Amino acid sequence: MNVGQDSDFTLEQFMVRYKQRAREQSRNLVNRTLNMTTRFAGGVLPAAEVAEDLEKPCTISGQDPREFIRSAKATSFTPPLSARWFS
Repeated sequence: MNVGQDSDFTLEQFMVRYKQRAREQSRNLVNRTLNMTTRFAGGVLPAAEVAEDLEKPCTISGQDPREFIRSAKATSFTPPLSARWFS
């Protein structure tokens, strides 16, 4: 695709480039993960451990999730910085 001038655009070309980019990023993620595993864990993944009972209801910091959501909605945040910059 030409840059800086008019060019033909097709959805097919877009999808080819999109999928190519996704493949490249996936390969990069796998490569980095494997390198970090080798460097920091000697190439061996530790066994997974379950820290809590999976049958227990979900809580966030010991709170019922509905209570957490109610308190989050009631929280008053300061106005955005842009309101202060342009006032």
